[in-house]
Amino acid sequence: PKLWSIRAPHLYVLALTLADGNKTVDVFYTQFGNRILETDKAKIYLNDEPVFLAGIARHEEWPNYGRTTSWERIREDFLQILDLSVNMVRTAHYPNHIYTYIMLDRLGLAAMCEIPLWQFEKIHYQVQEIRGISYQMWREMVFSNYNRPSIIMWSTQNESKEVALRKAYNEKLVYETKNLYPDGRLITQSAAADQPGPDDDSMEPLDVAGWTMYFGIFHGGTPYDGTRNFIEQAHRRWPDKPIINTEYGIWSNADGSFLEKQIDIYKAVQSALLEKA
Repeated sequence: PKLWSIRAPHLYVLALTLADGNKTVDVFYTQFGNRILETDKAKIYLNDEPVFLAGIARHEEWPNYGRTTSWERIREDFLQILDLSVNMVRTAHYPNHIYTYIMLDRLGLAAMCEIPLWQFEKIHYQVQEIRGISYQMWREMVFSNYNRPSIIMWSTQNESKEVALRKAYNEKLVYETKNLYPDGRLITQSAAADQPGPDDDSMEPLDVAGWTMYFGIFHGGTPYDGTRNFIEQAHRRWPDKPIINTEYGIWSNADGSFLEKQIDIYKAVQSALLEKA
């Protein structure tokens, strides 16, 4: 088969027909793609070629519609994103509408998909181990998008603080996914860079080490020096794992007064990331 790749989205359609004798009872069509995904040391390989992921984070909501979505609104969003110099979309902090990933398949943009464990602390992990809701959300996320070649990473959580229980939780998800329904995708998370830092032991079971890096905004250093130094420390701690910066920047505001500052932060962080890459 022709392989699906970033900005070169070769896709196929599987057609299934249910018949009763000569009578067609039902017909179902689904698109899918083939691609090869793996890591080697600190690099991610797509179809045997190393890839640098330049991403954008997108919330699935609109000023006039909230989270009431449609194919047209999703399509308009991603046609705008396609014009940017990006090749990956983080659909944070929750699985998006199925149309989102169908569109990403067709446009050739990679995706990182996440379940909404958002800033969990010890008590939250203790409760969810009893109720098991996060494990159910994870399974629904994986199986609802099993044939989407655009999704290259599953993410277990966002900016949770408790390390020991988070590591145990990550270990369970990694073991279950890779042993019971292995789909070849990479597993990561979006930890806060300052909680506890590059020595975050919950990264150990994951394929990709991921942090939100708000240096100069929410924690120490400048956007350039803080990001650069953190990545150096993280690479020393996790030399055999690719590293991803899942968020950075400053809040946007209605009057646009942070616009220039946002641009300066983007330039500084991008410089640090590209130098280390």
